[in-house]
Formats: sequence, C-alpha cells, structure tokens
Amino acid sequence: MQAQEKFSILLVDDDRTMVRILSHILSDFRPIRFATSGRLALKLARESAPDLVLLDVDMPEFSGFEVCKEFKNDPALAQVPIIFVTSHESPQLESLGMQLGAADFIGKPPHAALVLARVRTYQRLKALSDTLRSAVTAYNAEFGEQKGDACLHSVADALRSAAPRPTDVLGRYAGGKFALVLPETSAQGASTVARRAIDAVDALNLLHSASSCHGHITVSVGGACRNSTRQSIGESGAKDERTPKGAVPDDLIEAAEQALKGARSAGGHQVRLVDIVELGYPQLLNAQIPAIQRS
Repeated sequence: MQAQEKFSILLVDDDRTMVRILSHILSDFRPIRFATSGRLALKLARESAPDLVLLDVDMPEFSGFEVCKEFKNDPALAQVPIIFVTSHESPQLESLGMQLGAADFIGKPPHAALVLARVRTYQRLKALSDTLRSAVTAYNAEFGEQKGDACLHSVADALRSAAPRPTDVLGRYAGGKFALVLPETSAQGASTVARRAIDAVDALNLLHSASSCHGHITVSVGGACRNSTRQSIGESGAKDERTPKGAVPDDLIEAAEQALKGARSAGGHQVRLVDIVELGYPQLLNAQIPAIQRS
C-alpha cells in the first residue's frame, strides 16, 4: 500500500491481542494510538481529537456505548466517526449503535480487507471535507465570509428539506459537494428527492459568479444504489441478482461520483443515477444515495 497521509486512529479495546491485530492491519496509517479502557480513550481523545475511532462494544466498567455517548455529547469530539468492533453482531445491537451516532460496525475476528476498506473510506471522506474548506475560502474571497457561510447553510437547509425522513442523512462531502444517504429508498423515491433538491436550491436564488451560466447557485445530482433488487430491463417478475452483496462504501462513492460527472458534463442542473453493478456500462439505472454538488 502507498504511504498514507496523516490520519489519526484511536483503537479502543480491553483485549490487548485485539489491539495488536488491528494495529498490524492498520500499520500504514499514522498516528495510531490505543486505549484499553473507555475512560483512557476519552482522556486521549480530549488531549488530541482523532480522525477515526475503532471502539470495542464490550468493555468492563465503561462500555463502548457509554464511550460513544460521551463522544457525541462533547462538541470537540461529536463529529469524530466511530466504528464499533464487536463479536456480538445483531440487528438490535447495530440499531442501538446507530442511534447513539456510530458510523459503522465491524465484526470480530476482524477481516483485514474489510477493516482497511472501511478505514480508507473514512480517510477519504476526511480529505474531501478538508477540500471543502478550501472551496469555501474561494467563495468567501469573492462574496465575503459572511455570505459564504450563509450560502452553505442555506443550501444545506434546502437539501435537508428535500430529504426530511429521520433515517435520511445529509453531510458535507467535498469542494462544493454534499451527500445524502437515503436508506430503503426506491429508484422512484431517489429521483423524487433529487428533483426536490434541485428545485429547493433553485428557489433560494443565491447569487453566483459571472462565470456561472445560470447566474445563481444550482445543483447537479449523481446517485448510486447498493444491494438493489431491481428487475432487469424488459423483464417482469425476475430479479436481477448481479448486484454484489456487502458492497463496501468505496464502491458506492465511485458510482455516485461517476453519475455526478455525467450530470455535470451534460450541462449540470440535472440528475444522473447509476446502479453499482453498471459501472463501466453506458446505461444509468436506479439509485439510493445521491451525491449532490453545488455548481
């Protein structure tokens, strides 16, 4: 693996063997710190906030769930993504973890390729978030810091209004991009949300630079689906089983970015949706995760 840029990881597990295993898997990431108790993990995190936490659920005295609550209640740590690591996987456990603000789950014993894929995804999201700050600085230079902040807040509010379900998740992504995660959403539902997002931002009528062909802030939407049960084109009743099960987030991001490029290259201010199994194919299909770019 190529040398990694700085990406701080905090490993939290009372089992030192597990800490050694995870440290070995993630040896190319720097810096890596570890804690064998929840209280020590909070102490280390408050001294220097990590970019990512891999957190054991079952620990004595102070469980992983309790540690997660403390992170999310601390303004300085609330945005740090937490991946729970546990040998007791169940829908109920995952549901509780997600309610507490966890980003993901990894089972024990950890599978090296899966761990690396998950961690690289969050490293990539951090890098893209850092890029966003640079893009905001460029907008602020033209319109002023106050208007730049107001623009981002207004666009975020408009996008949030387009996806109002409690399970829908909106986040800043990269440059002028936002991401929407829409669980259990059909192709038609995703298209409706995407169209709503475009219309909501249009209605803001936010001034853009003279280089913009629209003269105001607009959005282009690219989307990707995961574990689709869509039917093959031209068939009725027969499901297409080609979608890979357990596709990692990187696949979704790649598919959504490809769809977004298609929307922008077609002139922007429109929607393109792609199925993850259709990467490299000309046909754009249904979607569940639109990546929305401010243009």
